[in-house]
Amino acid sequence: MSVHDLRQGVRSLRHAPVFWCLATATIALGGVPLPPEPVIVSAGWLAKHASQRNVVVLAIVHSENEYRRGHIPGARFVSYGDITTTRNGLMTELPDAARLRQAFVSAGVTDDSRVLVYSDTPLMASRAFFSLEYLGQRHAAILDGGLKTWQTQGGRVVTDAPFYAKAGSPRMSAPSSSRMQPGSAHTCDRRTSC
Repeated sequence: MSVHDLRQGVRSLRHAPVFWCLATATIALGGVPLPPEPVIVSAGWLAKHASQRNVVVLAIVHSENEYRRGHIPGARFVSYGDITTTRNGLMTELPDAARLRQAFVSAGVTDDSRVLVYSDTPLMASRAFFSLEYLGQRHAAILDGGLKTWQTQGGRVVTDAPFYAKAGSPRMSAPSSSRMQPGSAHTCDRRTSC
């Protein structure tokens, strides 16, 4: 998928910030090629593919209480706090690879999973997507519009946690040395001077 393809797809996005997060990070990572599967999928796509054995849906939320208030059937809980850490006063830094990998493995993600992340906060969904990318998971996607769009398009919401077999040992690959490592890049924004 090229940047041109992403630009063409932005017209259908309900949350354009997700698109810009994807595009910016792709450029920042030196033009890392995107996987062949769509990286942003619709509620219709999820309804059609949710029953496939390798599809793992992750609800990226702040707390288990938020998750229990309602989530997509089969979605597994991942705390945003488990995929971020505080470093040098910045609260959403990338944790070490072992901790990050464990957060996803605990939710049943393996190298063979087709992972779909969603959150009603587009930046949380994109963080989860890029964390999976960092760990070498090349089959991840973001649900366009999150839970709200899922519901407006007739998707059911449940409050019970799904039963799933947790991976016995971490099967997610270690980050490649060619991928960005924590602390290997400098971001300039309003909080820092460049």
